[in-house]
Amino acid sequence: QESDAMSTVGAVSSPPGPPLPDIILPDVPFVDLQSDDFPDEESDPNYMSRAPKNSNTQKTRKILDFLEGLPGKFSLHDFLTELFTSDDSVIKGWKNTYFGVSGHVHLLDVAIGDKATRDPDIVQWIIAKAADICSQETSFLTDNASRGRHYHEALYLRAPAHSVDIQRLHSFSVPHLLQIYERTTPLLQNILQAVIGKEASLPEKKSSRARSQRNPDMGRTIITSMILNLRSRETNLHAAMNSLMLWDANVPRQIVQALNHYSFCSSYFYQAKAMQSISKDGVRL
Repeated sequence: QESDAMSTVGAVSSPPGPPLPDIILPDVPFVDLQSDDFPDEESDPNYMSRAPKNSNTQKTRKILDFLEGLPGKFSLHDFLTELFTSDDSVIKGWKNTYFGVSGHVHLLDVAIGDKATRDPDIVQWIIAKAADICSQETSFLTDNASRGRHYHEALYLRAPAHSVDIQRLHSFSVPHLLQIYERTTPLLQNILQAVIGKEASLPEKKSSRARSQRNPDMGRTIITSMILNLRSRETNLHAAMNSLMLWDANVPRQIVQALNHYSFCSSYFYQAKAMQSISKDGVRL
């Protein structure tokens, strides 16, 4: 009986109140309403004007004042360091959003500006970073070739003396070599082009007039080849071809060895081994 009694209990509700009175608007057109009784904002004693928006400078000063008022020592340097290095998820979210729109690039440009060429500390920092970038870029063709993304190009740039044959000798092309360098070391090429300060492109077939003129791209190619060979003796394709060119021109051994020290060409010993390989290949043909 108790359960039946409980099941019959309805929801508790308050009794209905009296009906709301009908609101009767005066039969006056909206445009005829007088606004003279409404005071202007300036003359209204209860009116509070909206505060003007803070400028970016004012906002920045407020943030700096807030940092200065924090307990303990917490400088702008500490704030920026924590902002860009913290593992906190919220801070990392702000940082990633900022990086996602290349805000850090704009910040560097604003912070450094003209100082990039005038401030010794900034200049050294930029050069050190550029050197690290170019070192990593060239490593994929030399000492880190087996783990790099340019493995096949790195193999092509290696010419052991015993592997040199007539086909490889005839297929060597400086324009083709430059194309490989521009694809595999684009940042180094940008720096070399900027330092040389001249634009040029190596034609596949050079006229006699073109051969009589110095070509910046030719120099850029040999510079890159020498850099790679200085990093690793095994990256020697261009040096090997130069060595065989000197052999064909009967350049004395002493000069070949001197140029080898500058990484312009392979050694005299390499010349002899490579010529033996070419001679054997000629006999087979």
